Amino acid sequence: ATLRDLSITCDVTEGHEVLIRGVTIRGRVALNGLGCRLQDCEVMHGIEVSGEGGGLIKSCDIRGRGIGISIRGPLALHDSKVTGCNIGIAIYGVVPVQLQRSSLEACRAAGIVQHCQMQANAGDWVELALELDDSNSIEVLEGPSTDIRVEVGTYPPLNLTDEWPLTPGSHLLEKPRGGKIRIDIDDDALTLSVTEIEAPPEKTSGRKKKWERPQRASGGDREVKAVGPAWAHRELGLTEGHLFSAQDVRAAYRRRAREVHPDKQQRISSVAPAVVDQFHNLTEAYETLLQILDPDAACASISSTQAANRRPSQHATERTAKRHR
Repeated sequence: ATLRDLSITCDVTEGHEVLIRGVTIRGRVALNGLGCRLQDCEVMHGIEVSGEGGGLIKSCDIRGRGIGISIRGPLALHDSKVTGCNIGIAIYGVVPVQLQRSSLEACRAAGIVQHCQMQANAGDWVELALELDDSNSIEVLEGPSTDIRVEVGTYPPLNLTDEWPLTPGSHLLEKPRGGKIRIDIDDDALTLSVTEIEAPPEKTSGRKKKWERPQRASGGDREVKAVGPAWAHRELGLTEGHLFSAQDVRAAYRRRAREVHPDKQQRISSVAPAVVDQFHNLTEAYETLLQILDPDAACASISSTQAANRRPSQHATERTAKRHR
């Protein structure tokens, strides 16, 4: 008999078995359940065994382009031949797989490949359930005959190639940015366990420190001045003891401001903080005398001075424009 594809579902717990014998399947076979039996059959495009298992495959000739037998559940393979596949048998997880008197021939990449996982916690272990004895033969054109890949948390995987049975010993896995874990293979050559973990170094904040502008010397760092009318007269260049009007004080302030204003200095970019402090002292002296002579005019002058200080000077505006040209 010849079939295009074949899918069998049979749960052995219900006491039933399904046996397919002497059939040629031109497509692919799917086995679902431990009650499935495939015997003396020829399969042209491989077999897929689900997580429910596949029971028994006996005396079958299996071919395929990619994977000969893909296994996710328990399976026994006896007296069978897998030929001309990239990978003869691929096992996903830790599932019981038994091979007896079977051969994997002309595999192009690998004979048997198994992928499994284990937790990255000290004391955790996993026991492989592959039974592969000397009654079987594996022929690979290129690549390993067996390739066991164990993924341990976020660490690089542990690859054991051409080792069956596994060699007892210790393997160290390291993360690129720190952190190590040691995996030991027990003497039974089947059990892998986590025996040692070294945590990675603590992460430092990747954010750059915010740049802070160097603070200008505060008032406490400057020489303490005796604020008063006598000091204000000296700052404005007025002779102490003479009578001056508010207009005289305003004229003296403007004259002195033209001399000490920072924008009037020759090298603006290198103006020392002392020059700026001198101009601030001049303004404070002017406001002190104006407060005595004309309080109303002093309030208006203080407001206009503060607004002017907030506005960029004409020279500063011209310098900014030149830098952006």
